[in-house]
Amino acid sequence: SGKWFQNKVARKIKGKMSVSKKREAFDKNIQSACDNFPTQMAVVEKGGKEVYVDWRDAMANREGKVNIQRMSPEITQNVAAACRQLLHQEFQ
Repeated sequence: SGKWFQNKVARKIKGKMSVSKKREAFDKNIQSACDNFPTQMAVVEKGGKEVYVDWRDAMANREGKVNIQRMSPEITQNVAAACRQLLHQEFQ
């Protein structure tokens, strides 16, 4: 989702834009920033820290050697809700 945010929001903001144009581009693109999470996510321990990953990547070992802590449909809902809270309420 970080890469998605970078592609869909951050790259729309150019250094030469005025502050008001940057704000306009950010506001226009931020609305959908929390809509692109995987349908199933897992919490894994990776490098001594808990991180959220796509469940399919964890099961296929694409995340490397990890210790799966939790898997549930609610994880994606909770991550999306936290994203919306942070972007739409805390930063406004």
